[in-house]
Amino acid sequence: MSKISSLLKKKFVPVYICFILTILLYGIIFLLARFPNILFGLGIPEEFVTHFVKIIPGPLWSDILLLYLIPLGVYIGMQYLSPYSTRFYMRLHKSFYVLRTKPIYGINPNEGHISTGKIFLRLLKGSFLSFVIATGIMQFGLTPIFRHITGEPGTIITLFRAEAIFLATFFFSFLIVIIYFPIWNLEDSGLVAYRKFTKKRKNPDIEGVNRIFRDFIEYSISFSTILVYFNLFFNTLTWVINYDPTGASLLIPLILIFLPFLIPGLYAIPMILYELNFDKNMKRIHKHLEKKEIPHIAVPDFYDLVKKGEKK
Repeated sequence: MSKISSLLKKKFVPVYICFILTILLYGIIFLLARFPNILFGLGIPEEFVTHFVKIIPGPLWSDILLLYLIPLGVYIGMQYLSPYSTRFYMRLHKSFYVLRTKPIYGINPNEGHISTGKIFLRLLKGSFLSFVIATGIMQFGLTPIFRHITGEPGTIITLFRAEAIFLATFFFSFLIVIIYFPIWNLEDSGLVAYRKFTKKRKNPDIEGVNRIFRDFIEYSISFSTILVYFNLFFNTLTWVINYDPTGASLLIPLILIFLPFLIPGLYAIPMILYELNFDKNMKRIHKHLEKKEIPHIAVPDFYDLVKKGEKK
């Protein structure tokens, strides 16, 4: 199957939607900065033009470009390191069993396809992880690092903090590539850990090596995080309604409500490249694991495990 036909697969629809939404957002911001008299003179603050994401050097247009290029550059590096990061996580997984029965590792290759829903969930989890990191950073009073502030903010600090959080969330999107992509490699490579207890009253344990790392991240992206997200949105919306109902501040609640779908647009290209190069990447990972004497295994169907004497 050609690369072009692969791009037309249904599974990429959520990725394309997120990418288009991000392009539209940055396009609107750029137009409001370039032509402040359009849209009834809505405009945007001058500091958004000169310092979009303050921690990134340069004006608005270069910041937007770098927000796309940084995750792509990180992906290229992580793709090269994927066999080694997979082995690293396997060894890290093994370290959790220092005082327990150590697992035996094997490769149970995943030969099926990935669903559209699973890709969509991966996108959302990545978005909320970036939001968690950005929100946590803001607790240390680092708002001015991401949102350029001039003068005494006064009551507008509520709006500045919301802007700083979504700008920081944009900035930290490259961390999704660093954190999540190796875990996806673990899952997609089929690397499993197997433990059987012959002398203990314990059930056998077989699970994907990715599970312990995935669960840790998902516990971090807990229900309370979603509550914090909606609390931030409603607090910002209330401020806008009370203090600036007709100004450019109207964009901030809109950005916040669509934030989970905007962040994936920044690593949409790495996500597409990950899927397009999936087979090639898995071969590299499997080859590396095979050199480390990690065998291929075939996890049987349940009924193949039933004892012969118990079969009807």
